[in-house]
Amino acid sequence: YVPETVAKNTSGDCKYVTKTIQIVGEANAIRVLLNVNRPSGTDIKVYYKVQAAEDTAFDDLDWVLQEPDDIIPFDENPASYTEVEYSIDDELNGVEFTNMAFKIVLLSNNSSFVPTVKDLRAIAFNQ
Repeated sequence: YVPETVAKNTSGDCKYVTKTIQIVGEANAIRVLLNVNRPSGTDIKVYYKVQAAEDTAFDDLDWVLQEPDDIIPFDENPASYTEVEYSIDDELNGVEFTNMAFKIVLLSNNSSFVPTVKDLRAIAFNQ
């Protein structure tokens, strides 16, 4: 078993990893928005990583689990989506970065009922 926080080759069966996103200038906070459908018995985990000027190679940085701002509600209707927000600011402790990436891990205890995600948006900014 390899936890999802490790930089590479993790054990999760269903995940989406963005490409490295290079921003113009520097930022010290991120707002992530997702539209999610979460049936009972499932979960959605969002991880991020950022690269500050003094960091090593981006691919070697570990992932950080980010909790949503509010609890993600369950919804048994597969056509119904709820917008979920993740605010990443205090966790960064004011560190300024120029590169970022995100990983979404979809978990289920029943392969017939799986969470789905669409419309990933990430906004990097200075506070």
